Amino acid sequence: MIFTYGLLSLRSYANSGYQALLNIISKTYSDHYLLSSFREYTEIISDRYVTLTTVSIFIGVFLVLLLNVGIFNDKFFFTTFNLTFWPLQLGIFIGRYPSYFSLALLFFAYFGVYFVRHSGQFYFVQPTFGKKPREYVFDYDDANGCHMVHHKSNARTMFALCVFALTVSLIFSIFCSFAVTTSEEESMTNKSSFKASLDENVKIITQTGIAGMFNRYQAKGGISGGKLGGVRSVAPDYETDLKVTFVPYSFETLYLHAFTGQQYTGSRWNPPSASTGYKVNMPGSVGPASGSEAAADRILSESRTLQKLMDNGIIEKSSARMTVENLDADTSYIYVPYFLSHIPDKVLTGQYSTLSGFFATGTEETYEFIPYHSDLEPILLKEASGDDNGFAEYEEEIYDNYLQIPDNIRDELMSYHDKIGTSDDQGTQIKLIYDYFLKNYTYDMAPGATPMGQDFVTYFMREQKRGYCAHFASAGVMLLRSYGIPARYAEGYVITTGGIAETGSNLDADASYYYMGSNQLGNSSVVTTEVTDGDAHAWAEVYINGFGWFPVEFTVPAVDDGRTSYGDFLSALSRLFAPSGGVADEDANNASDGSGDDTSTEHKAWRLKSSPVFIIFVSVLFILILIPLFVRSFRICSKYADQRRRYRAGDYPVPVAYRYGIAAKKLARSYKQPVIYTVNDNFALIEDLLSDPDRKNKRLKSFLKAAGISLNDIRLLTLTCLYSEKKISRSEADLLIRFFKSIR
Repeated sequence: MIFTYGLLSLRSYANSGYQALLNIISKTYSDHYLLSSFREYTEIISDRYVTLTTVSIFIGVFLVLLLNVGIFNDKFFFTTFNLTFWPLQLGIFIGRYPSYFSLALLFFAYFGVYFVRHSGQFYFVQPTFGKKPREYVFDYDDANGCHMVHHKSNARTMFALCVFALTVSLIFSIFCSFAVTTSEEESMTNKSSFKASLDENVKIITQTGIAGMFNRYQAKGGISGGKLGGVRSVAPDYETDLKVTFVPYSFETLYLHAFTGQQYTGSRWNPPSASTGYKVNMPGSVGPASGSEAAADRILSESRTLQKLMDNGIIEKSSARMTVENLDADTSYIYVPYFLSHIPDKVLTGQYSTLSGFFATGTEETYEFIPYHSDLEPILLKEASGDDNGFAEYEEEIYDNYLQIPDNIRDELMSYHDKIGTSDDQGTQIKLIYDYFLKNYTYDMAPGATPMGQDFVTYFMREQKRGYCAHFASAGVMLLRSYGIPARYAEGYVITTGGIAETGSNLDADASYYYMGSNQLGNSSVVTTEVTDGDAHAWAEVYINGFGWFPVEFTVPAVDDGRTSYGDFLSALSRLFAPSGGVADEDANNASDGSGDDTSTEHKAWRLKSSPVFIIFVSVLFILILIPLFVRSFRICSKYADQRRRYRAGDYPVPVAYRYGIAAKKLARSYKQPVIYTVNDNFALIEDLLSDPDRKNKRLKSFLKAAGISLNDIRLLTLTCLYSEKKISRSEADLLIRFFKSIR
């Protein structure tokens, strides 16, 4: 009660101390691994001397209470070990070790608990305020009338064991001081493959928190291939995936397309396929073109339209080249800029008007394309008119395949139209959707996994309201389709001016080879920039009649709202179980669309049913509960099997002792006293059982009558079997076993 009252009274100090403790650990690990970023937690009170002292006291007292129960009651070694050893690994893992004296005391606790436990000398007399001590002190009268007192503790033995444990711990701690590495630098060298793999997971936790470890799938090289909802948080390693050489020509984002998603299933985007995608005319069929020639014709239609606009003087002439080298990206995708003017030989043109190919690690490819920037969008919407060569047929297939919406979410998507607004102009409609996202949704790299059975888009829009690029791109595509605008989902990498400034380097190369035409950035030189999995991105592609596909960004900018995924000391556990990563702030529970109409539903902080962490927690708890039952059952079965084996081998004392022990426990329960294993005392209870008319002894009397033997003869035979070197016959053993079985 004092502990709880103090914690509630000093809650703000404990919370800030808890945040400070996490920040210190995160900063230390970030410095150790030379990470570019780490997870930072908000400290309400800045005085760390006070807050860290407060939270250390509460954590220490809590551990002391648990240790007191574990050590005093039953000397359970694993309780002592688990509560003290694993927290030390936070420092030991990166080569920061506790002092020799601290280790010596810790080993003393381990050895002391273990030795005393296995000696059996650890039960204490419990004070009962004037009454007779119970449970650990047993007194009774034996068959000869002597008053017996049984104790299960010996202070002298316990003291000797503790001295012995202290000596062993001092020797052991000296040995450990020479056996372990002594510096942080040594912990970084000569690492095993297991340690290296573990380091990668620790880096993820340092950057994204524990929730980052509970992904239902792992995106490879930053590209998930259209999988949705399984990632609880985005955990990039910021290792270089691609190296790109080109001339920067705009302040805007440059997209490198890798994956196209057409059919939305609620949990993923499927690429165009024979059952869902536009299929160009194959060889031998009637049409303007066939096979890969027709596919290339569709893919290059945007660049041809742009070239026509440049020839007519509507837009300024320009052309560009880009060299992309694969260092560690997924080799099953190719990474190309938009509006290719030429398709390289290594790039395949699929029969569903998409690009594909195998991009081996260590290889590079050069692409020719027409530079694109957002200023072209209104011109394209107004001026674009595609080639007459099969373009009408292509548009018909686009409208047949890229307006698909699952029936179970169509009505819910349509319900957002009143909040978003409707426009006949395609560009205005895109802006209305983006503005709605900007007002009502937040960018978050750790929004939490979509619960099992929930639709990814509608759950994000209705309840989650926090997400990263895949959430915004998917929701944007489905909303565009609900307005009758063909759209599809895209994944790849983005190159930003900030990324170029951070990782780019100038090359002594001819800029005219890589870029020709007017440049928004002036006379830019050729640069080589590194693209990491932190630059992996998802966006939407919108179809413009008469032109083709162009990229549209729906992801809102990241804003630091001061919240963290583990907001305070007391609610950390509840947040661990929240599948959404859980923001408990009341302001985050409800959001308005700006017109006064509340569009959110009640935030549910404890969605335990669908939380993978909760499932793991319950499973582990269930296993821990069952382990003692399994161990006890195994021991019972082992004893039973052993006595049966001994019986068949003619070793009769063991099976007789087994049945005698069961009978002794039955008598102890019947007379509500501790188990007494002395033969004379137990037979005295059996004699009382036979003479007491109120007890159920009919079966026992029937056995004695049928066997024609007295109770005293059975007592003597039992003593002979258990304590004498004289062997009894099988018939005598059977007699004793049946006798003890007859005791109820």
